[in-house]
Amino acid sequence: MGYIMHQSRLLVALLLLGISPVRAEECPQDAGLACDSISDSDQCKEGQIVCTSGSTQVSCERDGALGYWPMDDIGPEVLDLSGAGLHAIALGGVSSADGKLGKSLSLNGTNGRIRLADFKPLRISGTSMTVAAWVYPEDDTPAMILHKGGQYGLRRNSDGSLSFGNSVNMCFSCVGKAGFVGKWSWSHVAAVWDGQNVAIYVNGALQQSFALVGAMTNQASVPYAGCYAGEDGGTDCTKEWFNGRIDELVVYDHTLTAAQILSLTSGVPTIQKNAAICGSDKDCDGQSDGAGSLDCTTYWKDGDGDGYGINPYVALDAVGYWPMDEGNGITVNDLSGHLNHGTCLNTPLRRNGRVGKAHAFDGLSANSRLHGGDADSLDLTTSLSISAWIKVGNQNVHQEIMPVFDKKGTYQLGLSKEGKVRFEWPGLFSGAKYGKAVGSGWVFIVATWSQSSGTLSLYSWPANGSKSKKVFTGITGTGSTTNGGWAIGQYPTAGHKQRFDGLIDEVAVFKKRLSDSEIDSLYNNDSHRCACSADSSYKVTQVGDCNDSSVNINPAAVELCDSIDQNCNLLLDDNADADCDDGKSCTIDSCNLGTCSQAIKTGYCEISGSCYFQGTTQPGQPCYECNPTVTSLIWSPRPDGAFCTDDDACTVVDKCAGTVCVGTQKNCDDSNQCTSDSCALGSCTYTPVTKIIDCYTGPIVSKGVGPCKGGKAQCSNGTLGSCVGEVTPAAEACDGKDNDCDASIDEDFSVGAVCDSSDFDACKQGVIECTGTASTRCAGDGPVVWAPFETVTGIKTSNLGWGGGNVFMGGTAKQVAGTAGFGSGIQLNGVNDYVQFQNYPDLQGSQANLSLALWVKREALGDHCFICKKGTGNTDEIYFGTVNNEIVLKRGNVIIASGIRFVQLGQWTHLAVQLSTTSASFYVNGTRYGTASISGATTIGVSTVWLSGATSNTATTSLKGAVDEI
Repeated sequence: MGYIMHQSRLLVALLLLGISPVRAEECPQDAGLACDSISDSDQCKEGQIVCTSGSTQVSCERDGALGYWPMDDIGPEVLDLSGAGLHAIALGGVSSADGKLGKSLSLNGTNGRIRLADFKPLRISGTSMTVAAWVYPEDDTPAMILHKGGQYGLRRNSDGSLSFGNSVNMCFSCVGKAGFVGKWSWSHVAAVWDGQNVAIYVNGALQQSFALVGAMTNQASVPYAGCYAGEDGGTDCTKEWFNGRIDELVVYDHTLTAAQILSLTSGVPTIQKNAAICGSDKDCDGQSDGAGSLDCTTYWKDGDGDGYGINPYVALDAVGYWPMDEGNGITVNDLSGHLNHGTCLNTPLRRNGRVGKAHAFDGLSANSRLHGGDADSLDLTTSLSISAWIKVGNQNVHQEIMPVFDKKGTYQLGLSKEGKVRFEWPGLFSGAKYGKAVGSGWVFIVATWSQSSGTLSLYSWPANGSKSKKVFTGITGTGSTTNGGWAIGQYPTAGHKQRFDGLIDEVAVFKKRLSDSEIDSLYNNDSHRCACSADSSYKVTQVGDCNDSSVNINPAAVELCDSIDQNCNLLLDDNADADCDDGKSCTIDSCNLGTCSQAIKTGYCEISGSCYFQGTTQPGQPCYECNPTVTSLIWSPRPDGAFCTDDDACTVVDKCAGTVCVGTQKNCDDSNQCTSDSCALGSCTYTPVTKIIDCYTGPIVSKGVGPCKGGKAQCSNGTLGSCVGEVTPAAEACDGKDNDCDASIDEDFSVGAVCDSSDFDACKQGVIECTGTASTRCAGDGPVVWAPFETVTGIKTSNLGWGGGNVFMGGTAKQVAGTAGFGSGIQLNGVNDYVQFQNYPDLQGSQANLSLALWVKREALGDHCFICKKGTGNTDEIYFGTVNNEIVLKRGNVIIASGIRFVQLGQWTHLAVQLSTTSASFYVNGTRYGTASISGATTIGVSTVWLSGATSNTATTSLKGAVDEI
């Protein structure tokens, strides 16, 4: 804060010194006049001269707010816009939210708080103060709106009322409570204390006053918004956390009137925001605010007009230069070109600096530092210089040293506990070296040393002051190096107690010992300044030019291959390959210390100045190609057999043979015998022809085999007609012919092979034979006819013998239960019922062996046919039945008697007869009872059917009873 001596009146001058003697019996005539106090940051006469100390002295009071925090900040830094620079920081659960006026800060009710820090102006003493704010509570727990341990506080109670206390009486409930501040809505709250009473206001209206008589004492403690900050000397919150939003917090060291309290509900008067602002006279110094204003811009000199100002630190071989001018974010940029960028460990606190911006350190936060990693460029052993602008924030004696720049384990520049410039380098010399103590305000400090000179010099140079230099000689060792990072404002190790308190700006490390003249140039630093607008000398905002005499050399310049650092990044010809571009796509252009070179890319050839990709053939010579595996400079022969193009459209599959491309005539054959095929200019033509040609549409191997033969076909209009007269293979049938023309007859049917039919045994006693169609049968194995009558459909049942076909029932014959164990039989009525079998070819002609069998159940006696083959007239070809109740067999008119009487009625009996050329054997129920001699085979005709139960012979009667298993 500046102490401004107004020349208009001696009295005001004395006031600015803090005291004005007057006659004890009366107030001076100047009481009530406007004045400018020394507690704010401007020269504006916004205060009022008042009598104090029993009317023996006057002071300038009511000159603006001590602190004003509108809470419009997005980040953790909470700016004080009173002009006094009492900036705060948000800690814990705090977030930005909509406010009553603009934005507000929302506190979570558990650890969210706003630390105002123990700024000297907030250590209020005397008999007057005012505190006010907009609040938006979200619960009813007791909570502090503002509290400075042991000094003063404004509290919202659980019933919504407000209480105020100070060092006169910190028992809030004892002083009294008044008003109501509800949840979930905005309320403006204020407490005004005049040394006698405290008045509580809600929404601009007085609620009640309580006695609070005495004088408030100065107290060193940390004030917080949103929590209880402990007792006397407290440094952090312990309870009564505010849950909700706080906006427009303001503190005065004097009492406000009721009208002024009401005006606060519309916002803190802008007359109190008196820090210099470009284009105005906010600081009341009689001139338009310019350099040093809050919103000034850093402008650099630009000698060559290329849009970039020269960086004096880079010009002096700085290996690290941190101007601290970042607008936001946690990155701290190194503008030396060595890329030693750093990071703010916590959210950065930026303030107006000596040049542009500076970084603020509160001396409290264990992790509040700027730091970076280990860097080879900062490992200095034979010479070094460190410089920085600093502004100490707390003039009290510190308990620890305050580092400004520290390279872990090696060199450190900072301040001692007593505020002296301090430099140490373990390994180079023991202990530390000390220069002159720094005072308040901005001070330029430098440490510079070289092994060759053996001299260490420590400089302390206040702004607008005199340079102080202390020299130490005989330091000729070699500086030590370690693998460690660097830090600004604190020792590099987290949690270390060595912490800086104040502002740091323009930090730089050099790899040489700076001379006095070079230090003078950095102090004066006329290369740039923070101003409200550009002028003829300071006109650009970009910096980093390493040659301010050439417009072709600056950070935006294109690097050329000429051993000059055009882009000012401390590297020669880096990224200068483009300057060596020969315009050829097949070359890799590179620059090496001013010399261009080209290399042919992998997979490319450069032949006669032209680029070709691998495999590209030589124009006009298709059997030569670019083959980098052989050479990248001339055409290489292609191997024999490689595909090529001979430029003849009527050749295909062109291949290299002895570096000559040879093609095969294009195939235009359309497989049509009725066209004449040819090629012209790469296209095939097909001309129709008329002729008769031999034809055969079957498999060529079958032609002339068996019945297969070719025919004749006529060509007409390019289309071949049908093949007339040909015989082609057909499906093979079991008919003794070679139907499929493969020189084999009936090969698919196994004719003649032994087989087993569907008889009762598994013996292969039959032979496979053709049936005259595509099918076969197993002949001779088991019965030709077998009718078990298990399944009857209508009037028929299947013949399960190898003769096939069906067995039919005539008359009213029907299915009944058969003999035990054989399922069903057929019931005959003795009148017109019968069972009929077809005339099987296999039972025709001369039969050397013949067997007939069935189950029969008679219900009446008589001459009955059991199994008969009709003959002509009344004569049966075969008759197996009864004559006069004796079982007989007749072949035509020849009777072969069995001598077996068959008179059983109502029971099932199995009867059978076996015939050979010499005998006939009769069986009853499986037992042979008689054999008769016969002569010759049995002859069976082809024109009649077989019957059971009836016959055409009138001498017999129809069987009444049942038959089964015939």
